[in-house]
Amino acid sequence: MKTIIGILISFILVAPVTFGAEPTASGEAGVFFPGKFAGVASTADGSVYLLARDHRVIKITPDGQQQIIKLPAIADAKEDDYLCDIAAADKSLAFCGYPFSGIFVLDLSKPDKFDFIPLTIDGQPLNVMMIARKGDGWCVKDADERVLHVAADRSISRLPKFSELESDKYGKAVIIPPPADHGDKIVYPGNALREDGTPMWIAPAAASPREIMSLEYLGYDDAQRDIFMVTTASGELDAETTLYAVQHSKIVASRKIPGSDAEGVMRYCRLSTDGSILLIQADPNGQEGIFLKRLKLETTSPGAG
Repeated sequence: MKTIIGILISFILVAPVTFGAEPTASGEAGVFFPGKFAGVASTADGSVYLLARDHRVIKITPDGQQQIIKLPAIADAKEDDYLCDIAAADKSLAFCGYPFSGIFVLDLSKPDKFDFIPLTIDGQPLNVMMIARKGDGWCVKDADERVLHVAADRSISRLPKFSELESDKYGKAVIIPPPADHGDKIVYPGNALREDGTPMWIAPAAASPREIMSLEYLGYDDAQRDIFMVTTASGELDAETTLYAVQHSKIVASRKIPGSDAEGVMRYCRLSTDGSILLIQADPNGQEGIFLKRLKLETTSPGAG
């Protein structure tokens, strides 16, 4: 990470963009942002925050304005160290990064320095890879796939094994069982459980020869629909990713999306607070930068599935 000379936050307004525009018939085109990026988050007012690898954040407001936020310097950070994920609240941003054993919190009303929350398990530091909001606190996932709840009072609790980073509408963990080794093949069960172990949802079986390769819980939207991302494949080169909106264990909408192709992005597909899907994609023309897209997952067949 390059040294940040100034630690005061800097806002630079630029021209409006069409990020909030309605999708075209051929799909949402998105907006291009030059540079290298690691993550994306959103807030209830419709703002979107892009975390760049060069220690800055781009805020995109609902009316399409962009603001560049230069982040405070991190003491003792090495040249190649960087923050790799972001979570947003109305008045603050939170960050994590593999080399840093904790959460960096930036109060947007006091932007001259980070508040740092150290995280350890059994006295050992963590390599934190992902972060999400959970009530007034956060959930984090480390390099060993452990998920922790960090409350607003900084108390730390470990969530059940195989918990997803995002919580359900009740604030409880969603558990995705791991694949099973059947000797001749690895089988992904494709089901989600509630924190108490009761069934939540089973992904549709893929048409042969395709099989489910991964299942991820993205959270719940403003219509109280649970949003899942399922990837199926029959080999290494034919992966297909589908989003599902689920109510009462039934699929009410689905949509295929492109796979992850943006280098260095921790979570390329995030559920926005307004129920839309934020998708980060690499530039198809090979430029250094990403396209940020906002997709809609409309209800297509209530009660189906």
